[in-house]
Amino acid sequence: MACRVLLIGHGTLPQEMIRTAEMIYGPVEGVEAICLPADQDMDAYREAIVQQMRDYGKTGLLILADLKGGTPFLTASRAMRDFWEDEIELVTGLNLPMLTETFNSLEDEPTVHELAEGAAQAGGEGVSNFRQAVASRHKEGTT
Repeated sequence: MACRVLLIGHGTLPQEMIRTAEMIYGPVEGVEAICLPADQDMDAYREAIVQQMRDYGKTGLLILADLKGGTPFLTASRAMRDFWEDEIELVTGLNLPMLTETFNSLEDEPTVHELAEGAAQAGGEGVSNFRQAVASRHKEGTT
């Protein structure tokens, strides 16, 4: 497997997202989590992310962050400045459809750029307002 996946986010969300996605998809290799508890030393947190970039940036590292503008995202985005020429992508808005699609795509050994594109697309498609969708279908005359 060429690409690796790193989940970053607040609290234990990254770890729990992996566990939950594996309930649906099954175990997957090459996926790690770096959690941000309330009492986290920020220098150590940044270094953990940077170490992942060092270890996997040449072969492909997809970083999935929980919240655009949050501390995990900001930490990773700032660290990326030193790895801009590497094969690292950062996608925000972590959700379960995004993660299960990423798990599925890893089997095909995509480039990190393809993996990031698929994650972003699946994440967006996984979000909908049920009531609006039903109303729209009703208006179109479909069920």
